[in-house]
Amino acid sequence: MIKIPATGAPKLLLKDVEVAARLGCSRRHIWTLLASGDLCPPVHLGRLVRWRAADLDVWVAQMIPIREVEPKTPRRGRPRRHL
Repeated sequence: MIKIPATGAPKLLLKDVEVAARLGCSRRHIWTLLASGDLCPPVHLGRLVRWRAADLDVWVAQMIPIREVEPKTPRRGRPRRHL
């Protein structure tokens, strides 16, 4: 969990940069996931956009079982030549 430096208390609302760091991806990918409806919705505070840390934790927990259950589809077509 991301901590506030002064108090050490966990942050409740996260910026897009912090969400990206938490998920291990870029800021751009966060906005792509949001636009496609694949990311939990953010909280709007005036012009600010933040994500609840608890909502993000739930979303990650829900995504993990889905990824493990999906079967891999075999590649179709000619195999690629490695140079």
